Amino acid sequence: MPEKLEDFYRNPSYERRVVVFYDVLGWRSKIETAGAEPKEIGELRRLVLLHSRLLRQPAKFPFNVSTFSDNVVISIGPDRAVVPFLLRALAIIQLSTVSRGFLLRGGVAIGDICHDDEVVFGPGLVRAYDIESNVAKFPRIVIDQEVLDTCGPISGFNAFEDGLHFLDPFTTDFIRFMQRGAKNSPPPEHFERGLPGPEFSFGGTPADSVLRSIMRGLKGQIRSPLADKEWEKVAWLYDRLAARLGVPRASSYPRVRPE
Repeated sequence: MPEKLEDFYRNPSYERRVVVFYDVLGWRSKIETAGAEPKEIGELRRLVLLHSRLLRQPAKFPFNVSTFSDNVVISIGPDRAVVPFLLRALAIIQLSTVSRGFLLRGGVAIGDICHDDEVVFGPGLVRAYDIESNVAKFPRIVIDQEVLDTCGPISGFNAFEDGLHFLDPFTTDFIRFMQRGAKNSPPPEHFERGLPGPEFSFGGTPADSVLRSIMRGLKGQIRSPLADKEWEKVAWLYDRLAARLGVPRASSYPRVRPE
């Protein structure tokens, strides 16, 4: 029997893994705004490609990755040495993506899953999706308590508020950490895999200037025509940065409501 056909009739068991599900908030609106303009379509495509290619490049701890449009699923074994590496990579992706004007929301769970190059499903994915859609609410990646109980605590790029653990890369300390890690030039194979230079490292820009630049992008969003639900999501992140930088909150600016 051909190998592919044998695989088709295989009856696998679930694996217990740490599962991440995240997507881009307001993706439909981004598509509508892009219209048929090639430059705007290219920017959307580059965002998806960066996530897909960055996550699929060879790493010390390889993940299973599935992508569809702006939806990303990642899974990895619940190893205490590996999971902090995955969460740190997610924090870098979250910070870098926001700097381009796109907000991420996600959930991290632990559970049974069937995940390979062609399929992904199982209770673990259902749990991660439920956290993303019903628990996270704002542009943040929430980590289920069971993940931390199994894989150990993390520190340096996370927060615990209102009973929820979530990634919090929007600090000067974490930005400096990113910049230190990007000092070396990328290897040649980095470009061969279709990845640009380390444009997400923010170069030598002072960390507080990076946060202010992100805030300016968020300010543009909160002052644009947004329905209450969308405005609240952007304002949540804006207010976190405003508190850290000592500037007025989102509510100090006049609302522009959609017609």
